Amino acid sequence: MKRQIILTLALLASFSSGLLAGDIWAVNSGAYASNDWNALKDLYNLPRRTQAYRTYRDYLINNGTLTHCSGPVEVITYFNDAAKILGRDGNTYYLPDEDLSRRIGSR
Repeated sequence: MKRQIILTLALLASFSSGLLAGDIWAVNSGAYASNDWNALKDLYNLPRRTQAYRTYRDYLINNGTLTHCSGPVEVITYFNDAAKILGRDGNTYYLPDEDLSRRIGSR
């Protein structure tokens, strides 16, 4: 009985280990990361492939809020259908989960 409890706890710990910080993910091409959570939410709540989406996206890019994201990224935390990632410049950004294509590994 005690052994079964330990095995169950070990199994649960292994499932939750994927949610820890330090996961390395490949990003879909054409993905954008934002340093402002609210701006990213507003952008992804607009219908895709519309003039309103393109106009707001271009505004955020020109404003420096939205940047093109490619290659592998390190996820710091997961929340609200998004991931907080560490940029190559050392800053943190927000990236929607749908733009994470596959998990490469962990740190």
